[in-house]
Amino acid sequence: MAEKNGSRLIPRSNDGTYVPDMATALTPCDMDNVPTHVEKIKKLAGNISPSDVATRHQLLEAAPSLVRALETPRETMIKHCWAQPAAMTALTLGVDVGLLHAMAADGGSSKTTADLAQRVRVETAVITRIAQHLGAMGYVIETGQDEYKPTKFTTALCIPSINAGYPVLQGVFPVKERLIDGFEGDDGAGFLVDIGGSIGHDIQEFLHKYPSPPGRLILQDLPVVIGQIKSLDEKIERMGYDFTTEQPIKGSRAYYMHSVLHDWPDDTCMKILARITERTEQQWRALLGAAGLKICKIWSAGEGVESLIECELL
Repeated sequence: MAEKNGSRLIPRSNDGTYVPDMATALTPCDMDNVPTHVEKIKKLAGNISPSDVATRHQLLEAAPSLVRALETPRETMIKHCWAQPAAMTALTLGVDVGLLHAMAADGGSSKTTADLAQRVRVETAVITRIAQHLGAMGYVIETGQDEYKPTKFTTALCIPSINAGYPVLQGVFPVKERLIDGFEGDDGAGFLVDIGGSIGHDIQEFLHKYPSPPGRLILQDLPVVIGQIKSLDEKIERMGYDFTTEQPIKGSRAYYMHSVLHDWPDDTCMKILARITERTEQQWRALLGAAGLKICKIWSAGEGVESLIECELL
């Protein structure tokens, strides 16, 4: 059976849902309104000046609207699923290995990928693939066969406060000074817990940079996600975990969350954070007092992470 939707027949799937004709994915999303978007951009562009921030922001909103109208759904899908994630990876690698600094050297002059590879001591084939994708995305400019120069954007990524958004923990945080130095746990103690770390990209890169961590490296995510891991260093423990429940690793040197909290409302974020924060003595007194108990003494063994709280009824 099929039902009409305008001039198209949309067949029913086996489960009763509707499956649009494939032509839906291969035609522009909103071709009828393309002239409207173009006229708006032309009008705004005719009035803009370097100091006109408001008009620039309006253009920033109008330009993507034109792109979305012109794109087919399939093109948008490819951009989201392949082009943008690959560009993020290429930019992160470019920052991490020093490629963008090498491109910006000598006034940003054109350089071959072989020259760039020699400067950053990475295989030419790898640098070529990175540069090709960045060129396709418009982040660098291809000036010849396997030859590129930076744009203003990639040049700006040589500024620490700008490029800090791309590398993971070890690229922007003083790991040695703040985590490794002063760590007093043994090999069995938690050193770094990557909460909601998906299949382990960040913690694997951390281990690559710091191959001899002084304690345990633990990757946590939902069991269904952990089950999808195909390759992960044996030094990294895999742990199925729902971060809204009790944290099983107590007293780790550090807990790391990358792009986790911004996905959740404030009340859920509070629950997530509450699972990894240790209660202070004052908090324990308030909690136990509300339960009708008085703390007589807190017994601790040195500076360990565990203590025994002696209480009595009020």
